[in-house]
Amino acid sequence: MPRCPVASKPCRIKAELEGDHAGFSGPEVISSQPCSCPDSKSCSNDWRTNQDRVVVRELVTAGNINMTLSMMFCDAVQSQTHCSSGQVALQLVGNSILPTEVDYINCACTDTRPLVIHEKSVGADHRHYHSYVCANHKRRCNIGWRRRDTCLTTDTATHTTGYPCKCPTGTACRSSPPYNTLTEEYTCRRGRRSRSG
Repeated sequence: MPRCPVASKPCRIKAELEGDHAGFSGPEVISSQPCSCPDSKSCSNDWRTNQDRVVVRELVTAGNINMTLSMMFCDAVQSQTHCSSGQVALQLVGNSILPTEVDYINCACTDTRPLVIHEKSVGADHRHYHSYVCANHKRRCNIGWRRRDTCLTTDTATHTTGYPCKCPTGTACRSSPPYNTLTEEYTCRRGRRSRSG
């Protein structure tokens, strides 16, 4: 197992998913240890007694799935600066929406609302990268008929999906007919949930 390269990388992560995902319903817990601590320190798996080494973030993922991400660090965590507008707060790496490691954690939000998906991509290493921003930094999509915002953008050349705005409560980011995967346009619509937004 590789050593954690910097103090800002967690040595252990735990993701608790709620809701329907990948054919399952109900809560699911996934845990991994992406790296080991330097100087023969142990990476604790006791989440309750090592609170000074734990950072917890609530997330709303690309499938509108609620996730609680707990990150264990080798040493006590220093207080983080607050995120500025548009700054990515957290980037995760893994398979699909399930994180296996934290690429980076930049800052903390000023409120307790969950972080929301900002962008997801597939890297040259075939792993999935998901970046999250503070909810208060994500603008709400306009759903008026004259100026309806696109809530999901895709770039097939770079394998990137962007979420430029968040759909208002009671709506979901869905494609408009005709359903052509090359020209699908995603806007906030009332009805069943299909994409984040």
